[in-house]
Amino acid sequence: MLAIGEVLWDLLPDGPTLGGAPMNVAAHLRRLGRPSAILTGVGVDELGRAARRAIGKLGIRTTWIQTSANHPTGIAEVKLDNGSATFTIPRPAAFDDLSLEQGALSEIVMASPVAIVIGTLAQQCPQTRAATNAVLDACPSALLLYDVNLRDGWDDALVDGLLSISTVIKMSESEAGEIARIRGLSMQDLQRFMRDLARQTGARAVCVTLGAEGGVLLLDDQMVRGFAPAVTSKDTVGAGDAFAAALLDGLLAYDAPGPTLRRAIALGALVSSRRGATPSWDSSDLEAVIELTPPPGRPTGGRWVGNAPPVE
Repeated sequence: MLAIGEVLWDLLPDGPTLGGAPMNVAAHLRRLGRPSAILTGVGVDELGRAARRAIGKLGIRTTWIQTSANHPTGIAEVKLDNGSATFTIPRPAAFDDLSLEQGALSEIVMASPVAIVIGTLAQQCPQTRAATNAVLDACPSALLLYDVNLRDGWDDALVDGLLSISTVIKMSESEAGEIARIRGLSMQDLQRFMRDLARQTGARAVCVTLGAEGGVLLLDDQMVRGFAPAVTSKDTVGAGDAFAAALLDGLLAYDAPGPTLRRAIALGALVSSRRGATPSWDSSDLEAVIELTPPPGRPTGGRWVGNAPPVE
């Protein structure tokens, strides 16, 4: 798997932790047993050197981490309100200063990534967008997961274009409202919105996360609704990225929609119960939270208060 986009340091109240949505997805996929790499940039500074070391320790391939002499390593100023995070990200940062020479592109093609993960933040930069397009053109068989992750500075045309090329689209409920507006779709019925978006874009999967209420997944025209387990959340930083990693892992394993969604919800909950975007966890930790996670059911409309009908 190849992640393309930002690497930065989340400046949390108790100290900096490595972050950046695509990098977080790569880290959790690596723990799920998937070989992972990242195409990104860091600065000529101590934060950049520390980021390289930390990414390597996570088991992520660092071959395509570039060094920018023009901009510093990215940071995100994080504010927590009852565990919920908001981010302020100074720009430009080193991850905005990407270039992709033919040699690096050839190496990526040789590595033959089965999936590529992108978000919105780094794609705002024309250089990063061009590098992404070059990789996608050179790796046409790779599944493309677009984890929407809207941050300040995004624009409708960019999001619309990324939706159009994605195999898997994952978003929060608030982001779904923005996408509905961009695409001229109604949000009165979430299931219909998801099916309409899949038809418009040709995406194989559309997923909407509902925070503590779980999430809904449309995969290969099958719709399932999952509820979150009862865990104590320390912070939500990286929880959505962990969810995306498990979602992608399930798709690559050709798992059924129900088990895929349950595992994604469980991993998101596990990460939210610990500090930082990429806290330490292992398979036994994940299995324990999966046991606490209700099996997904078929959505019946409305807000799905209570238990959904079980998937047969």
